[in-house]
Amino acid sequence: TIGATYTGLVSGDAVTVNGTVSALTLVDSDSIKLGGASVTNGLLVTASGTITQSGVLTADSATLNAGGTTLGTNDITLSNASNDFNSVDVTNRGNVTLVDLDDLSLGAANIGGLYDVAATSIAVTGAVTAADVNFDASSGTGSITESGSGTLGVTGTATFKVSGTDTITLGATG
Repeated sequence: TIGATYTGLVSGDAVTVNGTVSALTLVDSDSIKLGGASVTNGLLVTASGTITQSGVLTADSATLNAGGTTLGTNDITLSNASNDFNSVDVTNRGNVTLVDLDDLSLGAANIGGLYDVAATSIAVTGAVTAADVNFDASSGTGSITESGSGTLGVTGTATFKVSGTDTITLGATG
């Protein structure tokens, strides 16, 4: 368990943050389970194994890496419906599941398997490549877009879901 003033490096299997921290970097030589955290500036999680959670995660920005420098089979599963990320970057993973309670920006991502994202609105703002994607923005009045320099490259199946008159806009306009 980490106190509210901790902003350093942690190595261990289960990590819970008490209170809110400004920035947090977690590095583990195997899998890591996030028990819950509120991070105002940046959350960086690197694990040689999987990254999972047992509590709510809130972070202005998050960078997630599960498995080193090559695409592999290690998964990232952050599926608590109360998670709240503003933006997420993901590198070198097998399958990635992200659930966010409102709008989510997807920065750079390199996913070897399925990139499964559910949020009120999903904006691809970085270079995203994945074998398959399942983007679901149907939980409210949201959309799925590529914006700014965001690009989405999918080598397999792409599934997009919105509700009502919400929009899907692909093809970054700069």
